[in-house]
Amino acid sequence: MPKVSCDHNSREQMFYSVVRGAYECFKLWKVVSQSNSDWEQPPKDLLDEMHSQPARLQWIKNISLIFLNQRSKCKKCFYEADCNYLSSEDIPLRGRGWKKRDLSPSAPQREILPLPDPLPLDIENASTQEPMNNLLFVKFDDYGSAPLSGRRTPPVLNTWAFDSSAVLVIPNWASSWKDQGYRLPPDFDRISSKNDPTDYISRLFPVEPLKTSSTPETNNNMDTDSFRDSRRKDPADYASPLSVESSETSSTLEAKNNMDTDSFRSSRRKDPAYYTSPFSMELSESGSTSEESNSLNAVSFQDSSRRNPISMSAALMLQEAGTTLKTKESYNVFVRGKTRGDDFINLDIEEDHVPLTRKEIDISVDIDSILWVTRGLEFSCKGAINLQLKPHYSPLPPFSANPSVYITLLESPEDEMELKEPQSRTRTRFPLSSIPHMPFGYFGGATQQFNLYVFFPRMVHKHNGNNRWITLMPQELQELWLSEAVFKALDSSMGRYSGTSEYLPQSTDQLKYKAGRQPTFPVSPCAISSLLANIRSLTKNNEDLLSRFGSSFFVLDARGIKTLTKQHISEKNAFQTLQTLVPSLDWVHMMDRKNGELYLDMGVSFHSINTSEPMVGLWRLSSLRSSYSLMGVSKKNSKEFHYNTMQDYGGMKAQTSDATRDHTHISKRISYNLHFEAVRVPGQQDYISTLGDAIRCNQKYMEGCQRWIKVLEEGEKHPYGVRDELRASAYVVNELLPKVIKKVWLSSFICIIY
Repeated sequence: MPKVSCDHNSREQMFYSVVRGAYECFKLWKVVSQSNSDWEQPPKDLLDEMHSQPARLQWIKNISLIFLNQRSKCKKCFYEADCNYLSSEDIPLRGRGWKKRDLSPSAPQREILPLPDPLPLDIENASTQEPMNNLLFVKFDDYGSAPLSGRRTPPVLNTWAFDSSAVLVIPNWASSWKDQGYRLPPDFDRISSKNDPTDYISRLFPVEPLKTSSTPETNNNMDTDSFRDSRRKDPADYASPLSVESSETSSTLEAKNNMDTDSFRSSRRKDPAYYTSPFSMELSESGSTSEESNSLNAVSFQDSSRRNPISMSAALMLQEAGTTLKTKESYNVFVRGKTRGDDFINLDIEEDHVPLTRKEIDISVDIDSILWVTRGLEFSCKGAINLQLKPHYSPLPPFSANPSVYITLLESPEDEMELKEPQSRTRTRFPLSSIPHMPFGYFGGATQQFNLYVFFPRMVHKHNGNNRWITLMPQELQELWLSEAVFKALDSSMGRYSGTSEYLPQSTDQLKYKAGRQPTFPVSPCAISSLLANIRSLTKNNEDLLSRFGSSFFVLDARGIKTLTKQHISEKNAFQTLQTLVPSLDWVHMMDRKNGELYLDMGVSFHSINTSEPMVGLWRLSSLRSSYSLMGVSKKNSKEFHYNTMQDYGGMKAQTSDATRDHTHISKRISYNLHFEAVRVPGQQDYISTLGDAIRCNQKYMEGCQRWIKVLEEGEKHPYGVRDELRASAYVVNELLPKVIKKVWLSSFICIIY
């Protein structure tokens, strides 16, 4: 009995045969009609389509995508794919038996001093989320349409093309940007399975308890000078990674310990002999002179040319280099790191420390950014939203870095049982930056702009060459979403409002012909709900074409609003000020976790005030490591940023561990120095110049250096402090805001140097 192909295959072959035959007839008619002028002319619209080639027509591409989607869903067409002959785009990525490629070689880890254990969690009083209602689970998403992960559809090996131009009907992204089987569980947006957070106050910038009795009291009479001196007298309590054997004599060290920092620094600057190079006394590793070392070590060989590095402060380095630019002395100091006597320099900026009292340190608290994850049906606002009508043109997606926000997805079913019972599918947490997305609209403008993005979890996939998530959607795919979902839903929603039809976009091609700024369309709060409902209805009713856009959710994001929330003089805190300044958002609705998860970035900045000269603050990395360890961070997702080449000064960022995030609802912490604001340009990748210009040392690189010199010279007139940020749920941040200043005073004495 002959094998009968599936119905969709017959329809697909018939469609392409008709289109190909029609185009061949048109080419024949075009040649013959020139000699037969009395022939009847075909309709003008048909001639225009034939002249532009059928493969370029959007409606033909859409029908081709529908046939491709039907082929992928057909159970008769499933087969076990052999990856040996497939291209990289068609090799199966997932599956529980699939072993991922490890492309990155294991680098040796730098040895770090032992860190304290994380603070204990209150496990007994933690409230666990109630079990999910099965009826609610089944109705939340379309789980029955997910393709089985154990089987693979035939790849698109022979793509239809017309004429010699080889224009593809099915775009090359169609085989990978498709429904991969991921679906959303009802709790996809939750930061934790715990309803009520615990232990979040103890995780607010914790510091290790001091072993000595010199811990500063809570009164305002304790200054940083006496506290710092008491800590440095106990080496076990204050162990700086910069501590090396000093080249100073024992008498100098004794004198240093018997006087305060300011008087000692002033005495060194008044002594001209201290700056005389080469230095008068060369010390060996044991601390004695070279002559004594040779007499005591006559048997063993001792390299007399080896010297200890000279410990210097930053101020002494500047004086060692001199005041004249481009001299040999300045080159030796700042390029080679050597004195005029050819001794290596050990920079110890603890010698530049200027003690500050509590009256000279100001602490400000603000909200730096917000991020709200929600479904379309739960979205609500009080102001108009500007709808984006064009694709996202950029080499990077909007969320190119991991924002420490994770989404829970259900993987594709392995068998028919998991297809019918979605609760039994594997749950996986994905970073928000690994899910394909594109801009949807925005509120406001300038520093008050709140951007709205739409995410498509069904198309989550990796590149098989580098094993990285692909999230930047192709332009044609974005146009398909806009033309078939957004524009049609907008036309349906605006139909009830007279006088709006003339301003509605017809297609993305129409908008391309218009010059000017990025086109948008304002949508009122009463119409946004209707628009999102129509988009969901169109996606569900046209699954053959738009199923890849199903299970979508939205993310509202605003960044860099710290300066806005700092500007308040009333008794309101930073979050209350933000709610007052941005009334276009429904904050009460967003705070309710039934409608989504709201994240807030709470920032705490330490500034020097009422000082005789501008001060610059730096984080001590050794203290930050201890504080982060007490907080309970993930070692896998932590990173240090060293200030220039200094080992123990800079910044740090890390995500909290799963246990800490689950109990405290805190997801991330970042600490950095505010002197970076002197040169920082948000979103800029290359600062002085590109890497190629720096290697060539060409004119662009030299001009970039000159610009930085001018910027840094201007920065000498301003003070720069340090900053610490936490990303947590809105409830936790709202609870921490009244307590944060009192809690972080101790951190300012231990972790910061001015």
